[in-house]
Amino acid sequence: MSDIVLRKHLPEKVQRDMLAWAGCVAGALLDREYQDKLTAAGFENIEIEITREYNLTDEKMQTLLLSLSQAEKEQLKDSIVSAFIRAKKPNK
Repeated sequence: MSDIVLRKHLPEKVQRDMLAWAGCVAGALLDREYQDKLTAAGFENIEIEITREYNLTDEKMQTLLLSLSQAEKEQLKDSIVSAFIRAKKPNK
């Protein structure tokens, strides 16, 4: 599957932002959470292949940045990616 994945926690303001929720950012899972949930569901050979890294200059990020302090912008930096998530369920 393809999804938005987080490399680190988002600033609190972004987690509560309705546009971030609508854009599938605020509800995204951390990469290790994805792996843990897939492992708990019995999947193996879990891969997270990053297909796009969002940076602070991306047009889609501009609305999120408007209300953030410089410290929050630094926290957001390098945290949001698009990825293919692959895993296999063993035959039983």
